[in-house]
Amino acid sequence: MVYLAQGGSWLTFGQLISTIAVFAVAVAFSHLVPKDVYGTYKFALAIVGILSITTLPGVNTYVAQAIARGAEGTFVAAIRARLLWGILGSVGALAGASYYAWNDNMQLASALAIAAVFIPFVETLGLYNTYLQSTRRFGQAIRFFVAVQLGSALSLIATMFLTTNVVILLLAYFVPPTLLRLYFLRKTLRTFPPNAELDTSAIGYGAHLSVIGVVGQIVSYIDTVLLFHFLGPIQVAIYSFALAPTEQMRALFSKNLPTLALPKMAQRSFIEIDRMLIRRMAFLAALGIAITLVYAVASPALYAFIFPQYLASVHYSQMLAALIVITLPSSLLATALQAKLHAIPPGWLYWAVVPDALHIGALIALLPVIGIWGVIVSKAIENLSAFVISLIQWYLLHRKNTSLEHAASDTR
Repeated sequence: MVYLAQGGSWLTFGQLISTIAVFAVAVAFSHLVPKDVYGTYKFALAIVGILSITTLPGVNTYVAQAIARGAEGTFVAAIRARLLWGILGSVGALAGASYYAWNDNMQLASALAIAAVFIPFVETLGLYNTYLQSTRRFGQAIRFFVAVQLGSALSLIATMFLTTNVVILLLAYFVPPTLLRLYFLRKTLRTFPPNAELDTSAIGYGAHLSVIGVVGQIVSYIDTVLLFHFLGPIQVAIYSFALAPTEQMRALFSKNLPTLALPKMAQRSFIEIDRMLIRRMAFLAALGIAITLVYAVASPALYAFIFPQYLASVHYSQMLAALIVITLPSSLLATALQAKLHAIPPGWLYWAVVPDALHIGALIALLPVIGIWGVIVSKAIENLSAFVISLIQWYLLHRKNTSLEHAASDTR
């Protein structure tokens, strides 16, 4: 309980500051930037998000639990690997820039050319956050996190007062956080040097996770890309403002607990984890219902007061908020699986492709017919199927390993 209170207070503070920063940026975008410009800006970031799969983001999942087990040297090896592989993303961005230049869309061509410079660095340099949290240095991690969030937000807001040019806005998005993360990475390595112990399977396993996560990474951004191509940048802007509040709520309530739980779960047995898992998942589902109901009542007035230009987003946002009922317990279940990643057969990892494939299939079928509602239905299908699959995986993994733990206990 002391661990939860100390770590949770830092993480809650960090997420609160992040939410305030994101909220301030959203308000600035809604009042200062035209909808079509904002939609184009979000489309460019979606393309960057898809290409960033080449930086092996799946490595973070394995590195976190490797560090929690004492193999801190894995942290440095992961940074090197992610930087090298990220060059492929830069090549892809340059190819996209050439395509748009060939089609006389110099705005998107310039945007992707800028992105090509930053793709290997912008997320990879932030791996120090995983290192600090996995070694339970939550206070230091959150101080760095808050500095990056505030620096990025202030840069974007200041730029919006000067110009609404998409290319300059993207520079304001990329440059400050990249420089800040580079500074904090160097500071982390000097202040908290990792030990030399290395989990040699981390990069290979992380690359495996990243390959499996290609579909998931595409799913995270494909709705924006398809909305842009089928319905145009204004519909992208409306959907983005419907999604933003619910994403912040989900992050506020579902990210902190898994971050705290992972280092503890990595050191506990399957029997110990299972004793509390179902009970706490039920509590999180009830919390999700309460959040959804409060948001459904409050959101019309909030949008009218804060985002009057985006009242069309309200009903979409209310339905997206309902997904919190699934994502909160699902996040804890996913953490339990992540904590025992070394015990999961590699073939099981491909189960994660199923929810993503269902999402893409539903999106392609429904978006051209019912627009943004098609995106929302496809996200609901993805979230529900992912939760069911995780439940099945945990049941099978728990049943197998519990018998082994009992046998080891009887032998002793």
